[in-house]
Amino acid sequence: MCGLQTIPADRKCGAKNRRGVPCRKWTMRGRTRCRNHGGASRTGMLHPNYQHGWYSTDPISNMMRTAVRDHERRQKAVRKALKERHGWDDARIDAAMGN
Repeated sequence: MCGLQTIPADRKCGAKNRRGVPCRKWTMRGRTRCRNHGGASRTGMLHPNYQHGWYSTDPISNMMRTAVRDHERRQKAVRKALKERHGWDDARIDAAMGN
């Protein structure tokens, strides 16, 4: 048994082969499956079918969507404050905000 290593349970592939026996290979670094069972698959922006934009489930797209919504809320609040507190009309607000 010279040179053989036992694989820790958290580093085993976890997939089962056609006979129903668990795979005995090491997982890919940062993944839960070995190379043969999808551990080498590309995810996120590296995937060729990556869906970017408003309807993406990617965390970066979610952060961008949240930032856009927050910006729109802040602009709406500033607009309301300028109208109510200072009596500004829409044309003056648009000129001041650069719209």
